[in-house]
Amino acid sequence: MSKAGRPKEVKSEARERLTAKQIIFAEWLAMPSRAREPRLQQALAAQLSVSEQTICRWKRIPEVVAVRNEIANAAGVDLVPEAIQALREELKKGGQYTIKAAESILDRYGEVAKGSQIATTLRELIERFK
Repeated sequence: MSKAGRPKEVKSEARERLTAKQIIFAEWLAMPSRAREPRLQQALAAQLSVSEQTICRWKRIPEVVAVRNEIANAAGVDLVPEAIQALREELKKGGQYTIKAAESILDRYGEVAKGSQIATTLRELIERFK
């Protein structure tokens, strides 16, 4: 996510096939539900001047799903450095919950950052303190 609370714009073939409204919807879907503005799908439909049925159909469009996933994955990769920092701090305290959370982030997004120093560092820290 960008610092302004908007998803990072991810350039892709899927994005190029969508309308501007569908892209806005995919970005909205990629946001955590508590961070969405507007909060409700019904309100988003009204804001985009489309019906709720249209929004429901858009959820099944492969390109909408692809763009949502691309945005969510890009946001997840951004969490890897934070996971390393949290892990370092928690390891000093001996907290197992943070270790599990850091492992989860790396398992999910480490493939994207595979081969990076960040991924290597996190894996080494996890293994050292298991």
